[in-house]
Amino acid sequence: MAVPETTDEQRAEEILDVFDTAFGELLAADPAAFQVKFRKMAASAFAFYRGTACLFYSDLERDRHGGPYLDERTGRVWIHGDLHAENFGTYMDSNGRLIFNVNDFDEAYVGPFTWDLKRFAASVALIGYTKALSDDQISELVRIYAGAYRERIHRLAAGAKYEEVPSFNLDTAEGPLLAALRSARSRTRFALLESMTEIRTTSAASPPAAAPSSWTPPPATRSWPPSTGTWRRSPTSRSYGLTPTGSRTWWGAGASGSARRACPPTTSCWRGTATPWRTTS
Repeated sequence: MAVPETTDEQRAEEILDVFDTAFGELLAADPAAFQVKFRKMAASAFAFYRGTACLFYSDLERDRHGGPYLDERTGRVWIHGDLHAENFGTYMDSNGRLIFNVNDFDEAYVGPFTWDLKRFAASVALIGYTKALSDDQISELVRIYAGAYRERIHRLAAGAKYEEVPSFNLDTAEGPLLAALRSARSRTRFALLESMTEIRTTSAASPPAAAPSSWTPPPATRSWPPSTGTWRRSPTSRSYGLTPTGSRTWWGAGASGSARRACPPTTSCWRGTATPWRTTS
């Protein structure tokens, strides 16, 4: 059922009402975060559509119990909930295979299956307009998508197990999908970290006898460094301490060197947890 015609003013009021219901409390709690979100949404029609699933479902609420393809079964199935063209990507499946498939399931919902179809089709249309595709080209893309969806659901309904319906992986994908999978396979964790972080300073100071951040628990006795004492293992616990003069050892857990505490005068030491320091003879 089509959404009734409204004036621009009425539509603007509807949008504000939906936003107030969906985002009101969160907006009041963190206005700065939503300023960033709204700026991103203003970049394009698709960006606005992607960020306003709440508005989409407000418009489609009247279709919950109607439509030629909906009955008591098809109107209550698990749907993705936010199925648009940018919610697809590469990841490892439960068998450890790299696949290309739909992702981002935090909006999953029990509702009419047609909602997923309509939301994806609208996203294809908006991206098509952005890329200056003709209406005929966009319509053809939507038909291809709907046909593929029908074929996959038919195979599952006919008794095929999910494992028997091949996903897009390095063995089955072609063209741009295969290129995307190969690109994902070549990425490393370090490259991902580098793409998401920015180094603003390259200097850091550490106490002379501080253990390095990559410290690995040493053997029973290890010099570190020669001028400051000897690392020794506690005879009563799984911890390590520094004996600067041979008279006393100050013990601390040997997990890391992220936290430090000053030792008595003329000595230095470190600890890796909040466990209190103790002395041994």
